[in-house]
Amino acid sequence: MKTVTTRIPAMLAAFLLCFSLILLPVAAASGHQDGLSTSGKNNPGGVDTSVKIYDYAGLLTPEQIQSLSEKLITTGEKRKMDLVIVTTDDTKGRSSRDYADDFYDYNGFGIGEEKNGVLLLIDMEHRNAWISTTGKAISVINSNRIDKILDDVAPPLTDGNYEKSCLAFINKTNHYLLDDQLISPQTFLIFVGISLAIGAIGVLIMVASNRLVKKGTQAGAYVTGEIAITGQNDIFLRSSVTRTAIPKNTSSGGGGSHTGSSGTSHGGGGRSF
Repeated sequence: MKTVTTRIPAMLAAFLLCFSLILLPVAAASGHQDGLSTSGKNNPGGVDTSVKIYDYAGLLTPEQIQSLSEKLITTGEKRKMDLVIVTTDDTKGRSSRDYADDFYDYNGFGIGEEKNGVLLLIDMEHRNAWISTTGKAISVINSNRIDKILDDVAPPLTDGNYEKSCLAFINKTNHYLLDDQLISPQTFLIFVGISLAIGAIGVLIMVASNRLVKKGTQAGAYVTGEIAITGQNDIFLRSSVTRTAIPKNTSSGGGGSHTGSSGTSHGGGGRSF
């Protein structure tokens, strides 16, 4: 009996420890300590940056948070970019852009010296989705690509399908980051070399073909029959005007580069939902 009574507490303690480790990312993501002050100053940070998703607005289930966090970590490691998702219903007096930039900067996100990374903010207070880019991501995930990512992210937000929106962000961002990695300087030089070789072969074929053609020295070589010009008239038939509509930009803002309150440069763009 003594052996049984001493093993039960030990087994229970081990079970609770494992259970707490499983729920740790969920607990960290669902807390409300975002490391930002209301004034925009004195921001010490303090979130667990290993989690990658912070659902302060309570839009996702614990299982969804766990799954999305794992996808963000895996994708970020492959693309050498820090990928982060934040939801909030309180930006503490900031715009969506400023909250996204400050959350990224003051909490210490980013890969390498340039702090490379991309953050998606789902701002329920202003009903706005904002993508903030830092480091190399500013040029890779440019304004045009941000608009295309938001084309997939915004509609599910309107429908209340927040998990689908987060997955769209991860998949589309991964697509563009992968494209950038495939087009390396070495690959570009190979493509240039192949193009030049094909062009040279085409020129040689044309030159060889022209050498087989005999030059004509008499008019009869080009004209058969008789030619008689009896008169010439210029007749105006009609005129036409073509109008092209300029497409409207559906994005609510963004583009270019700006400096956050921490002094770090960011790119970004957003859209209402």
